[in-house]
Amino acid sequence: MKLEWSGRYALSRANILLFAPPSPGVYLLWEKRGSEEWRCSHVGEAENIRNRLMGHLGTPPRDGPAGGKERSNGCAFSHAVVQQPLIRDVVCAFLCERMAPTTGRRRVMATPLGANLAKEEA
Repeated sequence: MKLEWSGRYALSRANILLFAPPSPGVYLLWEKRGSEEWRCSHVGEAENIRNRLMGHLGTPPRDGPAGGKERSNGCAFSHAVVQQPLIRDVVCAFLCERMAPTTGRRRVMATPLGANLAKEEA
């Protein structure tokens, strides 16, 4: 299976609205400190990628502009649209193993085939 991944975009309200679709799929959050290489900090899946990424920004202030904390300094996201829930689960499990995200909890997911797969939990 080949997924079409987006580019890596700074994690900001403007970029999420511009580049993240309101579609189901999987996403990666990235972080970079100083001159370090980008590293995966979170693997997630969502019924609506745009809404889920907005949730990572935090709650918008009631008296301020729409949009929560801008985290574009050293934080980024990328995503792939994946319509089928079972495929999203399998992709997330694979990405958790492959990318070794630095945050989040891992839980074991049983597939209908009986195999146990690790899955990143939000």
